[in-house]
Amino acid sequence: MNVLLERMLEEKFQNLYLGKLKWGFECDNGWFQLLYALSKKLSHSVEVLQVKEKFGTLRFYISGGTEDDQAAVSKAENMSLHICELCGMDGEINNYKVLCEHCRLEGDLEAWIV
Repeated sequence: MNVLLERMLEEKFQNLYLGKLKWGFECDNGWFQLLYALSKKLSHSVEVLQVKEKFGTLRFYISGGTEDDQAAVSKAENMSLHICELCGMDGEINNYKVLCEHCRLEGDLEAWIV
């Protein structure tokens, strides 16, 4: 994820992210809205350990939290299977990356990563 979007999440949800993610957000920009929505739902007892893409889906590792927090994370991870990781439009898994038709046909993944 680009630095500007990472900073937006860190500033808005300081209790979750600020200074806590050793490798930052290890996914592309298209999942920003999904991560923002998930972050709004999480309680203050959650400690976020890692946020990344693995085998085409979101992995959001936490410690602590409630059953509702765990359910929200699971729902977001499942939703990531249908959201283009590059642009955020509806997508489907394609060679270990969720892409919309446009991004899949564009083929130049580097053009989307800022």
